[in-house]
Amino acid sequence: MYALAGPNKDASEGMKRELFVLSSKQHGGGPVMQCWHPDGLLLSTTGQNKVVHIFDRSGALVDEISLAAPCQQLDWAKDGDLLAISQQESNSVLFWDKNSRKTTTLDTNLKESVSFIAWSKVGPQLAIGTTRGNLLIYNKKTQRKTPTIARHTKAITTGAWNGKNYLALGGEDKQITVTTHEGEPVEQTVVKSEPLDIMFSEMKADKKSQKTESTISLNLGRKTIYLYNLTDRDNPIELAFQPKYGTITAYRWFGDGYMMLGFSEGYFVVISTHMKEIGQELFSSKLFNSALTDICFSAALKKTAVCGDNTIKVVDVGNWKSVTDTFMIENEVVDKLSWTKDGTILSVSTESGAVYNFLTKIPMINAVSDTRWSCLASLRAVSVVDSLVPDRNIVIDLDFEPLFVALGPLHVSVGVNNHAWFYKVANDSQAMVAKKEYLGTVERITINQVYAAALLQEGRVQLHGIEPSVTQSKLFPEKEGDEASITCCELTKDFLIYGTSKGVIVYFSLSDWTQLSEYKHDKGLAIKGVWPNPTGSRIVFVDANNDGYIYSPVSDDQLVQIPKFPITVSRVMWDSADAGVFVVADLECEKLYTYTFHAFSTTQAVATQIATSKPAERYVAVLTHNGVFTAIGDTGLGVKITLASHEYIAPPNTLTVDKAKKAFNQCLALGRLKDCWELSMKCKDKDLWSQLCKQAMMLLDIDTAINVYRQVGDAAMVLALHKLRSVEEKHLLAGHISLLLQDYQQAEYLFLQSSRPQMALEMRRDLLHWEQALKLAAKLNPETIPILSKEYALQLEGKGDWKKAIEMYSKGVTGANDEQDRQCTAGIIRMTLRLGDTQKGISMCLGVKDKTLYRECAAILESMKQYAEAAALYERGGVFEKAVTLYLQVKNHQAAGALIDKVTSPKLHGQYGKLMEEQRRYPDAEKAYSVAKEIDSVIRLNLEFLGNPEKAFNLARETRSPEGARLVAKFCQSKIGDFKTAIEFLLVAKLSDEAFVLAQKHNEMEKYTDVLGNAGTPEEYKRVAQYYESKNDLLNAGVFYMTCGSYPKALELFLQVGESAADKAIELVGKAKQDTLTRQLIDFLMGDTDGIPKDPNYIFRLYMALDNFEQAANTAIIIARQEQELGNYKIAHGILFDTYKDLEMRRIKIPNELKQNLMLLHSYVLAKILMKQKDHMGGARMLTRVAKNISKFPSHIVGILTSTVVECHRAGLKSSAHNFASILVRPEYRNQIDAKYKRQIEQIVRKPDRTEEHEDVEPCPVCSDPLPVTQLDCTSCKNFVPYCIVTVRLRDAIACVFPSLCVFSQLVLFCLVASILPGPSGGRICTAQRVIRVAFSK
Repeated sequence: MYALAGPNKDASEGMKRELFVLSSKQHGGGPVMQCWHPDGLLLSTTGQNKVVHIFDRSGALVDEISLAAPCQQLDWAKDGDLLAISQQESNSVLFWDKNSRKTTTLDTNLKESVSFIAWSKVGPQLAIGTTRGNLLIYNKKTQRKTPTIARHTKAITTGAWNGKNYLALGGEDKQITVTTHEGEPVEQTVVKSEPLDIMFSEMKADKKSQKTESTISLNLGRKTIYLYNLTDRDNPIELAFQPKYGTITAYRWFGDGYMMLGFSEGYFVVISTHMKEIGQELFSSKLFNSALTDICFSAALKKTAVCGDNTIKVVDVGNWKSVTDTFMIENEVVDKLSWTKDGTILSVSTESGAVYNFLTKIPMINAVSDTRWSCLASLRAVSVVDSLVPDRNIVIDLDFEPLFVALGPLHVSVGVNNHAWFYKVANDSQAMVAKKEYLGTVERITINQVYAAALLQEGRVQLHGIEPSVTQSKLFPEKEGDEASITCCELTKDFLIYGTSKGVIVYFSLSDWTQLSEYKHDKGLAIKGVWPNPTGSRIVFVDANNDGYIYSPVSDDQLVQIPKFPITVSRVMWDSADAGVFVVADLECEKLYTYTFHAFSTTQAVATQIATSKPAERYVAVLTHNGVFTAIGDTGLGVKITLASHEYIAPPNTLTVDKAKKAFNQCLALGRLKDCWELSMKCKDKDLWSQLCKQAMMLLDIDTAINVYRQVGDAAMVLALHKLRSVEEKHLLAGHISLLLQDYQQAEYLFLQSSRPQMALEMRRDLLHWEQALKLAAKLNPETIPILSKEYALQLEGKGDWKKAIEMYSKGVTGANDEQDRQCTAGIIRMTLRLGDTQKGISMCLGVKDKTLYRECAAILESMKQYAEAAALYERGGVFEKAVTLYLQVKNHQAAGALIDKVTSPKLHGQYGKLMEEQRRYPDAEKAYSVAKEIDSVIRLNLEFLGNPEKAFNLARETRSPEGARLVAKFCQSKIGDFKTAIEFLLVAKLSDEAFVLAQKHNEMEKYTDVLGNAGTPEEYKRVAQYYESKNDLLNAGVFYMTCGSYPKALELFLQVGESAADKAIELVGKAKQDTLTRQLIDFLMGDTDGIPKDPNYIFRLYMALDNFEQAANTAIIIARQEQELGNYKIAHGILFDTYKDLEMRRIKIPNELKQNLMLLHSYVLAKILMKQKDHMGGARMLTRVAKNISKFPSHIVGILTSTVVECHRAGLKSSAHNFASILVRPEYRNQIDAKYKRQIEQIVRKPDRTEEHEDVEPCPVCSDPLPVTQLDCTSCKNFVPYCIVTVRLRDAIACVFPSLCVFSQLVLFCLVASILPGPSGGRICTAQRVIRVAFSK
C-alpha cells in the first residue's frame, strides 16, 4: 500500500486543517456553549452576549437569536428540525425551527425557572427540569406538556435519555431518578455526592446478548465514577482512581463497554467495565501538564479528541499508544470540544469565547471515469485526479458544499439538492459549461461525453445533454403510471442503464434514442445497484437479496450469478486494464473480493472469486487498474493498494523461480495467458505448462495453446490446433476445443449453438455415442438414421444386448436391397439365433446364400452347443476345419471323412487318424497321422500292423523321436534280436542305462560308444571307461576317463599302455593344464619312469599342447637341428615351419635362430625346385646362401657344394663358382666329388674367372639402406628382413603372408609344376583361396 498525491493539497496536515474560526467578538468573550446539528449541517453557538448564532458547515452565519438572559443550555431534536434553548432564571424554553428559521417560545407554566433540558434520542419528547426538582415532558409532535410528580427536592442539573426512551435525572439533592417518556417512575436512588454528567450505556457483559442501555453512569463529586445497573440494582459499582490523577473533569463511553476519562492533572485513562476486567486500566498517560478539560469521541472516525491548555490531541482508539494529531491554538485556553456525527468537523471552543473549526474528514462523495476519479478537496472544492498520472490533478473551487459529484471523460459535475453545475475538465480546463435545475432532489448523477443522467429521490431519471448545444432530454420511466421506481442508473458511452424496484433492468440507446432491451429479474426483486463495464456490454447488478449477477443483453449466457458475493457492497469496480476482472468492495472496504469473468470459453460463462484482500484501514473505494486498488482515506488522501490477486505479478526477469510460480498461478487465474507463457518459460516446469495448456484451450487462446503444446512435444495437439486457427465463429471453435478436451457434452452443446449443428451429429457418430447420435439425427438429418441404427446395432451386438440390437437392425433396413440392407438382414438373422429361435434363424440364413453369414451363424450355433447345425453351416461357409471338428465331436465320421482332405490342421488329422485306427483302417490312419505329424503313431503302425520296420527305423532316425525310438528298440529286442540297432535307438530314446546294460550284456560297447559320440554325460563316459578297464582295454579306458574329466586316472592308464599312447597322454595334459600331471608325463617322456627316453618330438608336442611356445620353439630348433644333421631336411623344415606359424598366430616373438634355420632349409628345398625348372640364377642364389652355411648340412657337404658350383657356373656367377670350387678341391672333400663333375670343378679352379653380374638391390624395409635382394640380414641395422616364401627374396616380400603375400603368378606356377614343400609342411603355405584369385586355362 502506498499514498497517492491526491486531491487534498493540505492532506499532509491531516486534522490540523483549519476550516473556519468564530471569533470571541461574536460571542462577547468568556466561555462559549456549542452544539452541532445531528446531521452536521448547522452549528449553534452562544456566549456572554446573550445571542445564539446558527452557522452552516462553512462558517457562514445562517441566523441569530437574541436572548433575554444568558443561555443556559442548547440541544437539537433527534431529527434536527428544532433547536431547544434554555435561559438562566427563565421558566420558558425557546425553539428555533431549522426549516422556517423562526423562533417560538414554550411556556412551562411553572413558577420556578428551568435548570435542565434534553431531547429524547429516539422520540419527540423534550425533558425540562426545574430548579425545584420538577419535571415536564413536552411532546413536539403532539405539542402536549406532561408534568410529573416532583421526585427531586432540589434543582435538576443533569440527565440523559436511553434507547428505550427512559430518562435518568440527577440533582443537587444527591438523588438519581429514572422515568419513562410519559413521566412514570421507574427507579429512584440516593448517592453520597452531587451527580454530574449522567449518561446511559451498556456495561460489557460476560456473554454477549442483545445490547440495551441499562447502566447509568455519573461523575460522583468529580472523585469517582458511579455505575448503577437497572437490571442489577442491588449491586452498584463505584470506581475510584489513583490520587495522582486528580479530579475527574470529563468521561465518555465508547465501543463495547469501554470508558475513557480525563483528569485535572492532565491524565487520560481508558478502562473496561467488563466484570473480569473492572478496576483495571487498559491505558493511562499524562497528556497535559495542567488539567484535561474535555473529551470528545467520534464513532465515525474511531478517534478521540482531548484538550487541555492550548492543545488538542487526537488518539486512535484502535491503538491507544498512537497520538495521530497534536496541534495548538496560540494564546488560547481550550475549553470544550464537539464533533459532527460524521466526524467531518471538530469544533474547539476557548475560554476567551472563540470557536475554532477543523476539517477532520472530507465527505466521501466521489465519482469515477475510466482511470480518473474525483472527490472533494475540501468542503467547497472538488478535484479530478488521474490514477496513472497522480501529480496532474485539477481542483475547482466552489461557492457551496456539494452533496454529490459526477465525472465523465470531459466533464465533472457537482450539485446539491436539485441543482447541478457542470465544469469542463478536458485539457486542464476548469470552465463551467452548464447549470441544471432538476424536477426533484438529486440522489446521484452519472455522465459520459455528451449526456448526464440524474437519479431523483422520487425514483425517476432525468436524461439530458450536458452542454447547451445538446438539446435532447428524456424522463424515465417512459411509461405513464409505472409504479416501479428507478433505484439506480449508470451512463456508458452508448447506453443509459437503469434498474427499478420491480427488478427490471433497461438498456436505452443514446445513439438511437430508444429502448434496446428490458430484462426482468427473477421474482421481481428490486435492483439495488448496477455497475457496467466500460463498453456497457456487461453489468454487475445487486438485487434486494444482496445477490450479485453479471448480465449481458447480447450474450447467450445472459445472466450469471456471482458466487460468494458479499452481503454488503459499496462499489463494484471493473479493472480498466483487464476486461474480465472486477473487484467488489464491501462497506468501508474492509474486504475486497477479486473476480474473473470469461465470456468466451469452452464452458458456460461463470464468475470466479480468485482472491480476497483486506486493507489495513477503512477506505472509500474508487477504482481498480491493473490489480491496483485506488481508494480515498478520511482526509481525502488517495491510497493505492495492490490486490492480493496481483501480489506476485511482476516482470519475469525480476522474480525468483518460486515467486515466478506464484505469479504464474495469479496470472492464470486472471486469464493473462501471455504472461503465464513467459513465466512458465522462466520456470521450465511441466506442471505449469500442463495448467497453461488447459486454461489456454478453455479460453480459446489457440496461439498460446500451440506454443505450449509445441514446448511439451505434443505434435498431435499442435497439428489439431493449427487446423482450428481459421475457425472464427466462437461456438464452433469452442466446440472443437471441448472435443479435444474430451468434454463431449459441452462440445455437443456448443456445436448445436453454432452455424454448423451437423458437427454435433458427426462428433457423436465418430465417438460411437449412438443413442445421442440418433437423437441428433432425428432433428438434424433424418436420412442418416438407418446408417446410425446399423452401427448402433453392431455395438449392441458386441455388448450382448441382442433384443435391442435386432430392433436397431430392423430400423436400419431401407428396402433399397443394397449393402446396408444386406448387413442389417444378416444382423437380424444373427440376433434371431441369439434370442433362441434356432429354426427360424437357420431358415433365414440359408435363404440368403452368403458364406460370411453362414460362418457367423455357425459360430453362434456353436456357442449355443448346436454342433450338428453349426457344422453344416461351417461346411457351407467353407470353414472345413471347424466343420470337421464339430462332425468328429458329434461322431459323424462319414461327413468328417468327406472333408478331411480339405483340412490342414494337424490336430484334426490326428483325431481322424485315431478314428481310422479304431476302425482298423491302418493305411488311412497312417496317412492321417503323417499329415498330423504324429510320427510316433506312424512308427507304431509300421511296426505293429503294416509290417514295414525299415520305414519305422528310418523315421525314428530322421525325427529322433524318443517315443518312436523306444518303440523301435523294443521291436529290435523282442522281435528280431538286433541288439546293435536296439542299442542305437535306446540312446536316441534317452534310455542310456538300458542301452549300456544291453551293450554290456551282448558285448556291443563299441556300438554304444559310437552312437553316444560327444553327446554323453560324464557319468556315461565314466561307466564306459570302467567297462573297458574291466576288460583290460587300457587305451580305450584312458580315452573315456579323459572324456569324463578323470584326468589322473586316464594318464595313469595311458602311461601303462606305453609310448603308443603318448599322443593321447600329451592331449590329456594339454587339456588338463595340471602341473602334477605335466611333471608325471615329462618324467615318462624323459625316461625317468622306465629308463627309456622317448622320441624328442613328444616333448615338442607336449610344450605346444601346454601353450609353452618358447620352450616349444627351443625344442623345435633342437629337433630340427638333429634331423638336419641326419640329412632329413624336409622333416626339419616342416618342424620349423609349423612352429613358426604357431608362434606367429599367437603373436609370440619368433627366435632369430628359428628364422635363420627355416630360411636356410627353405632356400635348400626351393633350390632343388628351381634347378628342375632350369632357373639356374634362382637356384644358384639359393644354393649360394646354403653353401655359406654349409656347416649346418654335415651329411651332404660335398653334394651341396658341387650343386652350388655347377649352378653358379651355369648362371654366370663365375666368381662364386670359383670360390666354392676351391673349397671342394680341398683334401678332405676332393675324393668325395662326383666323378661326373670332378674334372669340371678342377678346371674352374685352375682357370679362375672373376667376372660376375652384380645382384639387384632394394631398400631395407627397416632402415632403407640398399640391400641385395637375396641378402636377408641387413648389415646396417642388424635386422633380419622379411622375404617371399616362394622366391626367398627381399623384393618379393611386399605382401607375402610369410610375413607378406606371395607373388601369385610364381606361386601358382610352382604349385602346378611341382609340389611345393612336400612332406610335413606341404599344402600349408598357400591356401586354396589365394590360388583361386588367379585365372588359368585347363
